[in-house]
Formats: sequence, structure tokens, C-alpha cells
Amino acid sequence: MLLAWLATQRAGAPQWALSSLLWGGASLSAWRWWRAMPTGELAWDGRQWCVRRGARGDEPCSAVCVCLDMPSGLWLRLDGLRGGVRWLWLARAAAPSRWLDLRRALFDGRSRRGPAAESVASGAAS
Repeated sequence: MLLAWLATQRAGAPQWALSSLLWGGASLSAWRWWRAMPTGELAWDGRQWCVRRGARGDEPCSAVCVCLDMPSGLWLRLDGLRGGVRWLWLARAAAPSRWLDLRRALFDGRSRRGPAAESVASGAAS
């Protein structure tokens, strides 16, 4: 986008330098943000999903929704018990031997809803 904008302008050296500086700064910020993302494990205990983050303990989820399904990974939306939302990217490369087990658990209808969601869903009329 930046290159297209510069190509349409009659940009001189100052514009090219400024745009290169902006692009480099944005790239560095994105890289630092990505590296600072929390890591952990998504776990299913047979009743509910939770995110295990080492010493911080487990963070239970009320619902899990698969937003993007790709061969190399899954993008998930996790609804917290207290109403917060967490987005996760699960990479197949992190645990290739468990990938199919994870997919089976995620796409099983019972595992996507917590106990509270099941009680609401059973009482609601469609």
C-alpha cells in the first residue's frame, strides 16, 4: 500500500525515507507484539475448555468457536466465564501427533458449549 501510494506521488528522497522509517517502525512493532503474545495449552477436561498458562494456572472458558480452519492451524475465539474474549491461533506444528484429537474435540458439539451454555440452549426455542 505504501509503495503504491509512493508510486502515484512524485515522491522525492524525503518521502521515501519517511515512508521507509514508518514501514520499519510498524514492522518492528508488529514483531514485538507477536513475540509478547502469551503462550500456553488449550485443554479439554471432558466438561469444559481451559487455557493452561504454566504458573498462572488454568483460565476456564464458557465457549469455544472455530473462526478460521486451515490445514496448518486454527483460529479460535474463547469466551471467558467472566465475559472476556480471548483469541487463539493454534498451530499444527506445535503438536502434530495430537492435531486430529484436537480437531475432533473442537468440532464435537458437546465440547464447544460449557454447562451454562447447554442449559441456556436446551431452554431456548429456535
